[in-house]
Amino acid sequence: MQFDLPKIFIINHHLQQVEKELLKKISERATKRILDSQTPLNQACVIDGAPSLSRTCKKQFPDAEIILDIIHVSERFWQAGHIICGEGTPKAKEMVYDLMLRTLNGQIGYVIGGLRQRIKRGHLSKKKVEKLEKIITYLDNHRQNMRYDRYLSLGMPIATGAVESACGHLVKDRMEKAGARWSLQGGDAMLRLRSIYASGNWDDYLKFQQQQEHQKLYQLPKAS
Repeated sequence: MQFDLPKIFIINHHLQQVEKELLKKISERATKRILDSQTPLNQACVIDGAPSLSRTCKKQFPDAEIILDIIHVSERFWQAGHIICGEGTPKAKEMVYDLMLRTLNGQIGYVIGGLRQRIKRGHLSKKKVEKLEKIITYLDNHRQNMRYDRYLSLGMPIATGAVESACGHLVKDRMEKAGARWSLQGGDAMLRLRSIYASGNWDDYLKFQQQQEHQKLYQLPKAS
């Protein structure tokens, strides 16, 4: 399927609007939880580094720490290791381990400087230099969101794996079955039931539903 430029623009614009509305709702719920909490809560937004998402998070969560998912950082380190030391080599593995350890200890500036020094040595081809420069630019653009030593000391998450796994179990495993088609209303209803079931509250929900149905039919609460 091919799209012309205007259609691509419309699709991207629509997705950005959905993203903004979704983050707005999340922000409202998070604010309520913070206000209702008896203890101070640290706010964190773990993102993949997309500029539009970063800007929206900063707007909707002005007091939150914006954290770059460490998995995306790890991917860049592996790319750098393969460029400098060769793909699949023990030296590449050692290099990635060192870069990751330094980054987790709050030394991202040292990491970026070290990668730049690799370019200055002049041992890399032009193509490899271009790839490495892109990696350095990515890290440099997001260095303010890579203070992992601080995040870990505050008990904040630095990756989205747990959330993505929950989404896969809660949403994808149920909603993407072969031949399944959902309306917005039907999908919403199914996900509500799915979340109750996955949370282990199914029996309590059935009892509650029976009580509500009895009340509706007979205008009297059901005897226990």
